[in-house]
Amino acid sequence: MKGITHFIVGIAVASFFPLAVEATLLESAWFIVLGGIFGLLPDFLDFRFARYLEEHDYEFCPEEGELNPKKITDLLTRAIDQAYREKRAVKVKLHTLKLGSDSWRQYSVTFDTDKKTITSEIGPVVSTSQVPYPDTEPEGDDRSYTGRYDAALQHTYEDETKVDIFSGPDFAFVPEGDKVRADFIPWHRQWAHSFTLAFLLGPIGLLLYGWNAYGLTASMIIIAAFSSHIIVDQLGVLGSNLFYPITDKRTDGFALFHSSEAMPNMFTNYTAVVVMLWNLNMYGLEPVFKMNPIFYFLLYLFLPLSVVYFVSRYYKEKKGLAKEKDLETLKQEEKMIEIEGEM
Repeated sequence: MKGITHFIVGIAVASFFPLAVEATLLESAWFIVLGGIFGLLPDFLDFRFARYLEEHDYEFCPEEGELNPKKITDLLTRAIDQAYREKRAVKVKLHTLKLGSDSWRQYSVTFDTDKKTITSEIGPVVSTSQVPYPDTEPEGDDRSYTGRYDAALQHTYEDETKVDIFSGPDFAFVPEGDKVRADFIPWHRQWAHSFTLAFLLGPIGLLLYGWNAYGLTASMIIIAAFSSHIIVDQLGVLGSNLFYPITDKRTDGFALFHSSEAMPNMFTNYTAVVVMLWNLNMYGLEPVFKMNPIFYFLLYLFLPLSVVYFVSRYYKEKKGLAKEKDLETLKQEEKMIEIEGEM
């Protein structure tokens, strides 16, 4: 999920504690904000610290005009087989290629574990928003290359990875029994995304407010908000190392959505805000509105989200049908051209 989503969810979690709401209203205490801070903290630790501690065995540094897909594929296949042969983790970094202030050359790598192949392909020039610029895709057969590795590979993320903006992705190829496990950005969602660390950080609340009701509440908010980040992330693809160092690898996510998708982030943000408003009203000094909770959540949560979901699904299906129709029209036109050529 996006950072703002984790921040809002952390605030919503803090609003479940009546003393936190009361202290915020009466004393301008930071209990609610504390939830947002610790809801965001796991990603802050990963992207501001853990990523810079990672060491790589191989790094691919592309240059425009010399972006050879064979070099990318050979590097990855060599790393996989080396990991299996030497029985150790081999880590690879794929760097991005920036062409201008708002232009990046995109390339991709696709893993096919059934065929034991990796295909690297040079793509278009994209903006920082990852929108392709027209007519920037390279032409010719040399834009892609497929190579084979020998070891059995267990790929734990999506088959295709696109490399385009900011810092490129990392892969760790880790021998595991008679296979090699491919971990996507291995430094992410490890020790900083564990319930173990959530409980270790809990006593910070006692240091801030002392051994009293406020301190205990702050500690519980820290643990709950930090844990909410891990739980929300677990709904995606990558998963987290839930009980590091008791566990040594990430538990696969439920793959309900991708963390970068707009709709899941919007739904989660909206749900958190609706829940937070209910809690603030319930635990505040005097309720602003009085409403049956079932009616409240039906009216302000389930109904709006259902409408948005079905409308977006309708337009998505409509767009898909239009695309299929365009493809069918194109095929018919090509067939007519072939017939006319034979006459």
